[in-house]
Amino acid sequence: PDASFDCAVAPFVLTVVPDPRATLNELARVVKPGGEIVLVNHIGAESGPIAAIEAWMGRRSADLGWRPEFPWSVIGDWIAGRDDVVLTERRKLNPLGLFTLARIARR
Repeated sequence: PDASFDCAVAPFVLTVVPDPRATLNELARVVKPGGEIVLVNHIGAESGPIAAIEAWMGRRSADLGWRPEFPWSVIGDWIAGRDDVVLTERRKLNPLGLFTLARIARR
């Protein structure tokens, strides 16, 4: 049901689902106002040699549903397009900052 959970945690999900925005919409739907969505994902580099490597890897792993070039803009644009969520934390995680933690509050 709608607004049923205080927190929804989706680690390593957005980069493998066919429609990340629909997944984010469902997470927001089931979290109560005042609750939180917690995401952990690999976010692709925006430029430089790492971005080129991720794009190359992405073309070769598309059949597996893996997107190493997954852009932050998918999450950022989703947040910007809604008035019922706000980003409360975004930070790189170990090992080597390969993963990003995002905490999103539901208003």
